[in-house]
Amino acid sequence: MYYGVAFPDALGGRAPVVVLSTRLPLPLLRADIWRPWVWREAATVEGLRAKDIQALLAHAKREAGDGPVILGGDFNTPARHSLFAPFEQAGLTDAFRAAGKGWPNTITSDFPVARIDQIWVSGHFR
Repeated sequence: MYYGVAFPDALGGRAPVVVLSTRLPLPLLRADIWRPWVWREAATVEGLRAKDIQALLAHAKREAGDGPVILGGDFNTPARHSLFAPFEQAGLTDAFRAAGKGWPNTITSDFPVARIDQIWVSGHFR
């Protein structure tokens, strides 16, 4: 997992906003799904990605406390995947689901089919 943290200046006397940008590793992408070891390896990789999500949340909590947080980047995971349940449990909101419009998919291709780049925000934002 890669991530960076920024602390933009506060405006109007408000607390600074903690902005985390990340890129999670790819899930296991294999065509030979009939092989049992592929499923075991995929589960291992998914577990590591889930740990990365927990680490991001811990880092956001450590840096922001109860202050505003914007967490975004390339999650290499489609929107509404169960991997994002900890974000929702931590009170973060998928910004596109809350306020977005139009075609949200972000995979670069002639026919994008998944929104793997996302922005999640704390309850400090509308």
